[in-house]
Amino acid sequence: MTQSTPGPWEVTNGAVYAQGVSIATMNRTPGNGTRPVERDANARLIAKAPEMRRLLAELVNMGTCARCGASPREYDETCPECDARALL
Repeated sequence: MTQSTPGPWEVTNGAVYAQGVSIATMNRTPGNGTRPVERDANARLIAKAPEMRRLLAELVNMGTCARCGASPREYDETCPECDARALL
């Protein structure tokens, strides 16, 4: 799995925090093209990224590669789907 900021991520006042450090801030300037409810929904979606990534990795690693047939523990460097699976 590639490196990312460890979860859990939390939302406070339109900003996403990981271990107390702001990692994403939604533009809350009036007239920027999004409503507050949309900005807050975007922040909550971003905050779920670590959990979604973990679940996706579990799902992907349950079976063989649909393209080349490699098992979850195998890797075919010529297969684009194995490359994508390796990123998780």
